[in-house]
Amino acid sequence: MPSFKIAIVKTIFWLPGFLRIGAGGTWPGHIILKIYPRFLHKYLDNFSKHLIYVSGTNGKTTTSFVLCSSLGFLGTPVVSNLSGANLLNGIASCVLKAASLFGNLSTKSAVFEVDEAVLKKLISIKSPTHLILLNLSRDQLDRYGEVDITLEKWSEALGSAQNTVRVFYFSSNKYLLKLKKLVLNSNITFIPFGKTNDFVKTSLIGSYNQINVNAVSSILLDLGYKKRDIMNVLSLQKHAFGRGESFLVNGITATTLLAKNPASFNNNLKLLILIKTEYNVLFVLNDNIPDGKDVSWIYDIKSSLLKKVCSCAKNVYVSGSRAFDFALRLKIAGVNTNSLVVSKNLNLIIKKAILCKENLYIFPTYSAMLKTRKILIGRKIF
Repeated sequence: MPSFKIAIVKTIFWLPGFLRIGAGGTWPGHIILKIYPRFLHKYLDNFSKHLIYVSGTNGKTTTSFVLCSSLGFLGTPVVSNLSGANLLNGIASCVLKAASLFGNLSTKSAVFEVDEAVLKKLISIKSPTHLILLNLSRDQLDRYGEVDITLEKWSEALGSAQNTVRVFYFSSNKYLLKLKKLVLNSNITFIPFGKTNDFVKTSLIGSYNQINVNAVSSILLDLGYKKRDIMNVLSLQKHAFGRGESFLVNGITATTLLAKNPASFNNNLKLLILIKTEYNVLFVLNDNIPDGKDVSWIYDIKSSLLKKVCSCAKNVYVSGSRAFDFALRLKIAGVNTNSLVVSKNLNLIIKKAILCKENLYIFPTYSAMLKTRKILIGRKIF
């Protein structure tokens, strides 16, 4: 019976595209978990070689992307949710898509990006062989609450893990250091990694990506791959979608810098301050479910960085469902709002920005990033 259910639900993957109603990437996972609640309990057992979870407030998608790509180059194909659908239904969809029509899985390794709030539940379903924890900071208070709530959930999950788990954590994050002290479980081994790694060279920009790449190199070394081979595969890495991606549009370069919480926003603002050539900047703030309905986090962005970036920009554009909220935030930061171009019509704003013939740097929240990317390249992410 389970294989019959899987065969039926797998047809949903092509249905949205056929009907032209969107990507529908998480629908199959949502449905299979409804009609076959123990789907993940059964199928995660198939990943007997490596089952790796990647979590944290920022950097999950990039780290997962680089790790999957590296493992592929090194001869270890993996199943992964590289689209960024990191809730249980997204992970279930990913596994379902990898399975044959009769429910068989040939791949023995998997890397899953896991939402912070979902990590406890997923570990209770199946403990990973390896867990990467990149960082922990305030994000979407309406979903997560304060950081200590997430920390407590992680501690409970690891404290009750029945299998051996090797946890790689960023050694400079105060919450992750606290987590190590809270977890008293002989099945858990904590392995620290730092910000830099002398032998790793990649094209990924930003100090935060040094952390992501170092997490990958640390786990690859632990998995037994040779240092020289790791150097080679990491040198080939590119940005994950929406995280530093650049697109050539009408003769100008448009770069998307996902900015979904104060930490990622501040990191990307610091990056832009280093740009010496003229540029335009576009801020896109949405309050859709993937972004969090509470946008009060924008007041935790450093005002000095916002003001500096806007003062260096030739033109400043603001869009998204909460465009006027962000325009107010810029005013409070000391930005001259008389020069702002503000509209909730993202398509119109992007067209105006591109017509100005200056390179464009875009700071979108998650749902805004997907829409922005669709406008820039004319297709959706699947």
